[in-house]
Amino acid sequence: GTATPLRREGAGYAGEVTLPAGRHEFKLATADWDYLALGQGAGAGLKANGGTLKLDPGGGNVVFETAAPGTWRLVLDRLATGRPRLVITPDG
Repeated sequence: GTATPLRREGAGYAGEVTLPAGRHEFKLATADWDYLALGQGAGAGLKANGGTLKLDPGGGNVVFETAAPGTWRLVLDRLATGRPRLVITPDG
């Protein structure tokens, strides 16, 4: 689904999401899942509470753990390079 749409920002996309503490899994894709579907690459991983993650087409779910509830900023960039990445940081 498209539970948290990202908006165009510069050369990439950005959005905010509020999450409870715990483990979360998701992918980044266009609404139809045909044009673009990005997930976590093999051997890649995020540190607890944010970081930068290289994404792969057809990769697995992105796994993200939060120690406390909060709002997180997601930035998807480097799409034009063919080496997309996701940056997750606390919002605020």
